[in-house]
Amino acid sequence: MIMKKPRPPSSTGILRKIGLPIHAIAHISIVSLIHSMWLRLSGRDYIITGECSMCGCCCQRINLKYRRGWIRRESQFHELIEQIPEYSRFSVLPEEQTGTYLNFSCSWYDPQYGCSDYDNRLDICRNYPGKSLPVQGGKLLPGCGYRFKEGIPFDRRLAKEMKKIQRK
Repeated sequence: MIMKKPRPPSSTGILRKIGLPIHAIAHISIVSLIHSMWLRLSGRDYIITGECSMCGCCCQRINLKYRRGWIRRESQFHELIEQIPEYSRFSVLPEEQTGTYLNFSCSWYDPQYGCSDYDNRLDICRNYPGKSLPVQGGKLLPGCGYRFKEGIPFDRRLAKEMKKIQRK
């Protein structure tokens, strides 16, 4: 009888186990990927704290997502507009396009009054900032009232305490 050597787990299996979608690694730096894996394996995650300071920085300089990651080319932006016309309110910022991702500005933002259609703003605006921002190498803009910290999310702490109570 021939014995086969056990194969080491593939990186795909490891990524699935820690909850990272496979397609996400194409848009993450190695350092961010390792840090994100460490957080997940240690039961920690990014926790968003603070509140909106109404500075408008995110309206004037934001990265947009399309399909599997943030937009890197104008052709991706045009495809996004074809699928979701509401995104036509954004325009590509011409300056400083030396980074990995394109920066956008929202035409619905008024420096004096804020969003001209706040009640009907897009999900990307409602949910800013997302946890993928630090994972993909992004940073909060100066003046933003939100902060990222690393820790054990409340729902995980609560589940752990509930298990302790049930054991008693």
